[in-house]
Amino acid sequence: MQTAPASRQDTNQSDRREFFRTDFQTSVTAIHVREDGEGKTTVDTFRAWSQDISPAGARLFTREPIDCERLFLKFLLPEIGDRFIEAEIVNEGEEVQKTFSGNVRRLPAYGVRFLRMVDDAEIEQLQQQAAAPEATGD
Repeated sequence: MQTAPASRQDTNQSDRREFFRTDFQTSVTAIHVREDGEGKTTVDTFRAWSQDISPAGARLFTREPIDCERLFLKFLLPEIGDRFIEAEIVNEGEEVQKTFSGNVRRLPAYGVRFLRMVDDAEIEQLQQQAAAPEATGD
């Protein structure tokens, strides 16, 4: 698999890397929380896949571009169980894959930096906020 740099920063960060990255492909549940100008919270959940991971961050790719700076990520890793990690996107690129049929597929790719482990209660609260009906001013 090859990656090509895109818009945020150059994706060649080996000189800045504090931890060794391990090739590790797994499914990732990603949550993006948005608030509109009226204070309404929207929670979008989508699937991503890891390409590599380290204690400080990971390389992810998705089917659709991500339009945010921060995410909550849950990796299929026994070491962290079902916990979410808050992360920020530090660079963008493109994952170029060759399919079984010989076609080329291009997917958005992202370098993320891990910020902190998130308690389940915080994720549940975000989901409840998004699911709560809007208060009416009748």
